[in-house]
Amino acid sequence: MLHCIEQVSSEGGANQFVDGFYVAQQLKENDPETFNLLSTTRFQFVDFGKDMFGEFNKKFPRLLIE
Repeated sequence: MLHCIEQVSSEGGANQFVDGFYVAQQLKENDPETFNLLSTTRFQFVDFGKDMFGEFNKKFPRLLIE
């Protein structure tokens, strides 16, 4: 599980990494209904903007837990 809270406009920046396998395991043990929902339902990912390569518009369905 990697979450970008805010993109930094300067060089470098801090990243916050989380052990996604541990998070998924804890969710499966503590809330199996939610785990099942996140591992069987496709959610639409949408990202658009502009970077050094030009404009982009991405849209595709993904499982949140694979």
